[in-house]
Amino acid sequence: MDVRIIFRTELEMIFEDKVRESTEARRHTESSYEFLDRSGRAEFQQVRNLLNSWIELFPPEERDELVARIRSNDERHFNSATFEMLLFAIFTNLGCRIEVHPRLPNDRASRPDFLVTYPDGQRLYVEAVLASEFSETEVAARRRTSVLLEALDGLESPNFFIGFTSRGHPDRPPSGKKLKRAISDWLARLDPDAISEEIDNGQPFPTRVWEDDGWRIEINAFPKRAEKRGLDTRSVGVISTGVQFASTWKAIRDAVRHKGGKYGDLDLPLLIAVNVETMSVDRIDEMQALFGKETFVFDQNNLDAEPRMQREPNGAWVGPRGLQNTRVSGVWIFENALPWNLASRRAVIYHHPEPRQSLPLQLRDFDHALAENGCVTWARGRKIRDALQLSENWPEK
Repeated sequence: MDVRIIFRTELEMIFEDKVRESTEARRHTESSYEFLDRSGRAEFQQVRNLLNSWIELFPPEERDELVARIRSNDERHFNSATFEMLLFAIFTNLGCRIEVHPRLPNDRASRPDFLVTYPDGQRLYVEAVLASEFSETEVAARRRTSVLLEALDGLESPNFFIGFTSRGHPDRPPSGKKLKRAISDWLARLDPDAISEEIDNGQPFPTRVWEDDGWRIEINAFPKRAEKRGLDTRSVGVISTGVQFASTWKAIRDAVRHKGGKYGDLDLPLLIAVNVETMSVDRIDEMQALFGKETFVFDQNNLDAEPRMQREPNGAWVGPRGLQNTRVSGVWIFENALPWNLASRRAVIYHHPEPRQSLPLQLRDFDHALAENGCVTWARGRKIRDALQLSENWPEK
């Protein structure tokens, strides 16, 4: 008789249990994972503990892929993986049973992220997606700018802070060493006292233009106060990348449209959770994404009359023929929820006015919005931190 001995290895966590002593700020070129794995500050230990606790909730066969995405040093992979984990943790804390990537009855090859079953038996599909206010070109430009900032942060400038504005999208990262040398030589020739006097008399700050491979950078020199000169401080003071923001509401709308048509006819409600990668998202963005862009219409026969506001039929839920995407029962919009800011992030669940299948009523326990009789009403409810049992000032103690 053959006897098989199976050794059960310890499941890999996202972050190892090791001593971390660094208290330095995050570097410009450092990924979120790299910084979290390096920092010895207490609040980031809290974040690591939280992420490690989340990965333990997942079925063993799903963990390796999530860990790999988080450790890849690709911010999109990090953000998408941690957002999926956030949703899994929320529903787990609600007592739900969760199946990851469930097979659909319609035999579609694509599978949603989760099949969620509440304790009372109500079920729904949940799909997670990121919506970014930056285009792919802009994201790449920001990465190249980060390389430049990393180089300039090490610039020795005892008498001046520098600021710069960049324009253009070079095909390759710029030479940080080359620019650093050019700026150092330029600053060495400037007299901080003389320039301070000129500025006091209304003259502009000194400016140097540097161009390379289609990238134009305007560098400004700002004299340090006499008592600050010679101190070991960061040289870069003012930054403008020249990156143009994409439309936040369009990013949300397009994410909902794409996911809403991915799975065909479903046997259960579909909730699309959208994490919006932006500095802020407000009700105007959310409403325009779902119900169409706001426009003002003027009466051509009475130009003195007040214009009236109406919506264009270009939202995820409203098109030229009226309500659409009824397969999407609801959209849960998160304001740039990241593992270290969950105590302060807002998130609102919008319920479709006429869904094919309504969301479970339990979801109305959270901040939500209902569209009825042509009007949208908002109701306050549980916050993300409530569902995760986090304090108001988390992760700080």
